[in-house]
Amino acid sequence: MTINNTYHNHPTAFDQPGSRCGQNSSIGSGAWYWRGVASARFADRPFIETEFNHSFWNPYQYECGPLFGAYSAFQGFDALSIHEGAVFTSVAKPGLGVFNVGHSPIARAGEFLSACLFLRGDVTPSSHRVELQIPKAYLQTDVNGSRSVSYEQGKLAFMVGFSVSFPETKQAEGVGEPSAPDLVLPPAGGAEFRSAGGGWAVESVDSKASDFSLAAAVASMKAKGLLDKDNQSDPSNGIFQSDTGQIVMRTKENLLKITTLRSEAVVLEGGRSERAGLLNVLGTSAPALVAACAVDQKSLARSRRIVLIYSTYAVNSGMALSADRTTLVKLGGPPVLMRTGKLEVSLRNVHAATMKLYALGIDGIRREALPLQAEDNAVRISLDTGKLKKGPTPFFELVTSN
Repeated sequence: MTINNTYHNHPTAFDQPGSRCGQNSSIGSGAWYWRGVASARFADRPFIETEFNHSFWNPYQYECGPLFGAYSAFQGFDALSIHEGAVFTSVAKPGLGVFNVGHSPIARAGEFLSACLFLRGDVTPSSHRVELQIPKAYLQTDVNGSRSVSYEQGKLAFMVGFSVSFPETKQAEGVGEPSAPDLVLPPAGGAEFRSAGGGWAVESVDSKASDFSLAAAVASMKAKGLLDKDNQSDPSNGIFQSDTGQIVMRTKENLLKITTLRSEAVVLEGGRSERAGLLNVLGTSAPALVAACAVDQKSLARSRRIVLIYSTYAVNSGMALSADRTTLVKLGGPPVLMRTGKLEVSLRNVHAATMKLYALGIDGIRREALPLQAEDNAVRISLDTGKLKKGPTPFFELVTSN
C-alpha cells in the first residue's frame, strides 16, 4: 500500500508563542496539500491518508472536511485518518490545539460531512484515469528524482482519476493489476521541496520551467470523451469540475460546491450566495461551510431527517494573535468560542410542509426548536447563531413531524 501525510499551513512551532500559521485559503491555493498526496497515488495498490488536517488557527479550517472528503472519494482513496484526537472520552483539556478535532466544532462538522461524502460513499469515484508515466531517464536528469509532480499536472486530479507509475521498474509483489489508463502523459517540470512547520513538514514550490499546458490537456480530455463537452473546467480562471459533475471548485473565489444524491455542500466567503442543487445558499454573513446531509438513507429530496451544517471559525477564550493573525501570542483555553453568523438558505424537499428545525449540540442532542418557512416543496431557513439560547453550533436538524 501507499501511505501519506499532509497539512495545510502546518504551524512553525505548533502551539507555542511565536508560532506562525498562514492565513490563506486552501481552496484559493489550489488545494495544494490534497493535490500533493493525490499525485503520489499508484493505481495498483491501496492508498491511505494516515495523517491530514487543515491547521488551527487558519480561519479557513471549515474547508477541510468537504475538500478532503469529496476529492478523496473521487480519487478512490481507501482510508482517511485525520490527525488528531477525533474522539475524546473525557473533557479534561477541552481547549483547542493546532490539530485538535474532538473539541473543535469546526473540525467535528467537517468530519461529519466527510463521513457522508467519503465513508458512506455519497461522492462517486471518477470513471476515468490519467496516468503520469515517469521514465528512469527523467529521474536521473537535473535532480528530477528529488521533485514531486508539477502543480499543473497535479490539477488533473480535480477533474479525472489520476495516478503515477514507473514503467521501467519491476512490479512489486502482491499488488493488483489495474485497468489500462484512458490517457498517458509524461512528466513536465516538477515541484521542489522546502522546509516548513519548524522542520516537521515540507512545502512544495512549483518549477517555472514546464511546457505542459493544462488548458490543452482539458481540451484533449474533452475531445477523447474523458470530460463532457459542457464540463465547466477552465484552468486559466481557476475553475475545475469533476468528470462526474458532482464537484466544482473555483479557486479565485475560495469556493467549493458538492452535489450528490444524499449530500450537498457549499464552501464560500461571507456576503456571497451560491446554489449547489437542492441546497441554495441565499446569503451568509460569515465565511462558512454550508451543507445538508440526509441521514435516513434516503435521497436529500425525499429525506425525512436531514442534518444542516453551518460551520464558521473557532478560537480559544483568551487567545491572542498578532495584528495579521499569523503569529500566536497566547493560545488561551476553554471554553471554545465559535464565530456567529447569519445564514439564509433554502432546501427543496417533498416533505417540506411537515418539517421542523432544531439546533443541535456537537453531541447531536437537540438544544432548541427554531422557526422555518415552507412553500412549494422547499423549506426556507433564517439563522442567527448569535441569538441561539445555548450559544452557536455548527449542527442543525430538519425532521418531519410525523
